[in-house]
Amino acid sequence: MTSQPLNLAIAPSVPVSIEAASGNRGQVAEVVVEPTPPANELIDRSIRAGIARWTGGLSPAALALAFADWQVHVAASPARRLTLTQEAIGGALHFAEMLVTLRPAFRPWGMIEPTPNDRRFVDSDWELPAFNYLAQAFLLGEQWWHLATTDVSGLSRSNAAIVDFAIRQCLDTIAPSNFPFSNPAILRKIMESGGGNFISGLHNWLEDWTTLIAPTTSRPEFCGRQVRRHRKRQDRLSQ
Repeated sequence: MTSQPLNLAIAPSVPVSIEAASGNRGQVAEVVVEPTPPANELIDRSIRAGIARWTGGLSPAALALAFADWQVHVAASPARRLTLTQEAIGGALHFAEMLVTLRPAFRPWGMIEPTPNDRRFVDSDWELPAFNYLAQAFLLGEQWWHLATTDVSGLSRSNAAIVDFAIRQCLDTIAPSNFPFSNPAILRKIMESGGGNFISGLHNWLEDWTTLIAPTTSRPEFCGRQVRRHRKRQDRLSQ
């Protein structure tokens, strides 16, 4: 088969596209070149990329709009606010009653227990009375906030999901499992290692931080490394 001439047509205002019908006479390929964006657009892209790097890709504008929508609809629903108040007071009184009532044997998770996919309180030491009460208090607060952000009349489902997710992430940062002196698994590890787990934890934190601020860090590579390291830590804790 003899080769056919290749004609090029260049248009400087649309994305690159190459189309060719092989085997046909008069074969034509179109190459379209994308123009360089203006300088002000490049600045905006750089700023948005920097914000996304530190917010995990979450848009601050979308978050602010979702919270504003939620707050307006809750403020316009006095019956909903009354229900939330009653739930908060009732939960607090029930929890206080559980604390002061004497029982012949302690029964863990008497008021609330973690969901099956909640890995924060899976260690058996969380069933010790002091730590179990602390975990239940946190879970009750988490449950109340979930109630406050769902089934709000007039609130769009997407904004409700954003607010619920954001509050759950904020609450997770203050979970008792995240602090060494309120996590029985960490306290046990401190006693077993003589405090050596703090040194290894500091090393891991420094490594994560330097990887995060490195300009050449690939985000998928960093996330994959974090997942692998988290799994190794969980394996060590379960041994």
